[in-house]
Amino acid sequence: MKTKRQTFALSFCLLALSSFSYAASIPIEALPQSQVWISGNSTLHPFIIKASTFNIQMSIAASGNGEAKTAVLKGLPAQLQLTIPVKGLRSEFEAMDDNTQKAMKAKKYPTIVFSLTSYSLSNLNGKESIAALGTLSISGVSKPITLHGKIAISKSKITVTGSQPILMKDYGITPPTMMFDTIKVDNKVVVHYHLILTQAEKADLGASHSLAAGL
Repeated sequence: MKTKRQTFALSFCLLALSSFSYAASIPIEALPQSQVWISGNSTLHPFIIKASTFNIQMSIAASGNGEAKTAVLKGLPAQLQLTIPVKGLRSEFEAMDDNTQKAMKAKKYPTIVFSLTSYSLSNLNGKESIAALGTLSISGVSKPITLHGKIAISKSKITVTGSQPILMKDYGITPPTMMFDTIKVDNKVVVHYHLILTQAEKADLGASHSLAAGL
């Protein structure tokens, strides 16, 4: 039978090993070709709103060979935060942009933020799929969400592509209207993302890296 002292020592060793294993992390950055956009419909016509700028801060626990590709394939823990300035959302119509910012309370809540909690990979129809669990914060409302997409991993790039339906009212947003309420936007919109990620060139593992990317 283990004594309390032995149990404590074992727990301490396991904690120390865990901390040592993941103390070093691989910084990841998004390439400028990365894109995030929103599609939706209205009583007039369909529309697209692009995130003209956004910021990704990401790192993944270092694998044995220090390569991001290997770390992702092993499913090692990762940290990711995607931040989109609301005022950076752009459509073809300035009036729509103004109404969108007003509906999303941009002055009080200037950013949309997705924070990753965990992820898992699976093979579906011969293609790698990813399920990213996290928290999505919009207009002061934060909700758990799972983003499903396709992931392609090459020697130098990790490409994640997918889309996620969102109900604006779930985040306390009243769908925008225009022309004295004669044009109304549907409650449901779809967030699309095409992220091209690569291992940061800097070798100082564990450092914080970010890159503003956009269209």
